[in-house]
Amino acid sequence: MIREKIKTIGRILLPIVIILLLFSSNTFAHSGRTDSNGGHRDNKNASGLGYYHYHHGYGPHLHPNGVCPYETPKKITIPEPVDVSSVMINSIDNTILEVGGETVLSATIYPSDAENKSITWSSSDINVAIVSENGIVTAANPGSAIITAKSSNGKTNSITLNVDEKAEPVSTVSDQNESGSSVLGYGVVAAIAAWFLLRKKKK
Repeated sequence: MIREKIKTIGRILLPIVIILLLFSSNTFAHSGRTDSNGGHRDNKNASGLGYYHYHHGYGPHLHPNGVCPYETPKKITIPEPVDVSSVMINSIDNTILEVGGETVLSATIYPSDAENKSITWSSSDINVAIVSENGIVTAANPGSAIITAKSSNGKTNSITLNVDEKAEPVSTVSDQNESGSSVLGYGVVAAIAAWFLLRKKKK
């Protein structure tokens, strides 16, 4: 009688013990708790993916090269650099300078948001006009020279510079009046001196 009861209890408890053992083993091997990276250890490789795999809302999986196969990487858009479309020299064409004179040129880059706004200046004849890297033009000798502004991508704009001989000072009306007054003054003095000499001889 007692043996029968023990056997009956054993038959009831054995499946329960087996279930508990299996549950305990699976829990240890695959706890289901994920860490801050969305994955967890699988010590007995129950998933067949190794000793660590990810879930974070999906089935167990790996992250090849650190990328989740279930999530599309965010595309980073890098804006294309804006090229220079045109250059405009801020000076009138056929500018005239005297030998030894200077003028400062500047240029505007279009569009205004172009990435590289550097300008290279050049003169077609450095014997006539010399231009510095900052756009300062010095007139060297009489003649004509073409001054060019060039952008980093080859866009250009040019003006013609004419160099004249240094002008001689022009006498004004007042200068002429002063000169005439001086001549007249000398004439009066000479006439008075001659009158005194003639008078002295008569005596």
